[in-house]
Amino acid sequence: MLDSPAAKTVRDRLLATILPSLRPSVCFAFLLLATGVFLWVEPAFAQSGDPRWFIAERKYLLIIMLLLCAAILYYTMRANQGANYFVRKIAGIDAIEEAVGRATEMGKAVLY
Repeated sequence: MLDSPAAKTVRDRLLATILPSLRPSVCFAFLLLATGVFLWVEPAFAQSGDPRWFIAERKYLLIIMLLLCAAILYYTMRANQGANYFVRKIAGIDAIEEAVGRATEMGKAVLY
């Protein structure tokens, strides 16, 4: 329906007349409505992004992210080199394993 000759004409007029006057930093979207023989173009809601690469007011988030990434990389490299880290067992995991075994022995279904 949007590939009809009338729709292409409206699209071409839109591209030729309206779009050159728009600012590049603002995002616009147009909705092409087609009902029967009537075609009209309405501006649709669109939001433009902030053109900045980094928002200076949020430097603390960058610092926190860099520290977390550095800690993850450091401990990953240490573990690959053979450092021994203690990981505590979670009692609930063992309880689930026992419950599944008990249900299997009794021939009943396991429902979580």
